Formats: sequence, structure tokens, C-alpha cells
Amino acid sequence: MYESSRYTCRAATLADLPTIVDIYNCAIEAGNSTCDVEPVSVEAWKPWFLKHAGSRRPVWVAEDISNPSGGVIGYLSLSYFMNERPGYFRTADLGLYIHPLHQSKGVGSFLLQSIMESAALLDIEVIATTIFAHNQQSLRLFEKWGFTRWGFMPGVARVRGKDFDLVMVGKKLYGNEAVVGAA
Repeated sequence: MYESSRYTCRAATLADLPTIVDIYNCAIEAGNSTCDVEPVSVEAWKPWFLKHAGSRRPVWVAEDISNPSGGVIGYLSLSYFMNERPGYFRTADLGLYIHPLHQSKGVGSFLLQSIMESAALLDIEVIATTIFAHNQQSLRLFEKWGFTRWGFMPGVARVRGKDFDLVMVGKKLYGNEAVVGAA
């Protein structure tokens, strides 16, 4: 578990899954951070969650210390990169979602810092993620934490009839370039 003066972070439990799904469904509704176009259900996501639980690609949740009864306010998930091919095992694909009422309050930074500090324990040397090019808030968050642009994919996504560009960002956490923390 990780704590700051404001937030705490821990491994997600099955009891957290309904809130995780609610947060993700908010992202689907907003249409600026996922290519899913229809709400997902807890039952549909249960196999996904169980695959991550206790693995080297966990799901972590954030809670607000000042409101312990408020529950989960955001989560991150790590997945194996590029279809789980062993040569990529050093790299994790990151998903980061914050409840709309808690965005722009440091939750994303807290979760990113927590996972970067724990990466070596999970055998993760590199973190990568993709972000819609129009999602400037997310792009700024990752840039703040030293992620750099690795690629631009024009028009690869279509959500609700609109074509979106995708930006891939990444960061090598340790090895030849051991840098953890905000730039």
C-alpha cells in the first residue's frame, strides 16, 4: 500500500470491481479516453479482473484519505504489452482512469508515482500507454512524469462516428536510464 498526505493506493479486491466498472463507464460516456463505446458490466469484467489479481500486472485503486467512506476514486491497471509475447515482458501497458469528480486533483499523479516506485518489484522496466491525441489533460499528466512521445497513429480509432488520432507515450524506468519522479 502507498500513501501520500491525501491519497492511499492498494491492490484492488473483487469488492472494488463494481466501482472500477463505474469509473470506466464514466470514461466510456465521456468518450475521450477509451475505444469502448458501450458500457461494460461487472460480470463481463470479472474474468479480466481475476486475471490481474495477484499477478505481476495488477489493478490498483486510489482512495481519498480525508474521506475513507468515499471508496475508490480512481484506478490503474497494468497489462502485458503487445499480446503477451515474452520478449515484451519487461514492458507494461498502463490504463489509468479517475472518477470525473476527482480528476485534476492529483490522483493520477499519485497513482503514476506509486506504480513507478513499485515497477522493479513487478519486473517492469518500461511503461507504455496510448492516449487520444485530443486528450490534452492526460498527455500533460504523462509528460509531467517524464513520459515521452513514442508514436502517433492518425485516425486509428472511431468512437461514436468520430475518427481519433492516438499518441503512444512511454518511459523506461530503470536500467540504463533510471529516472523516477516528476520532471
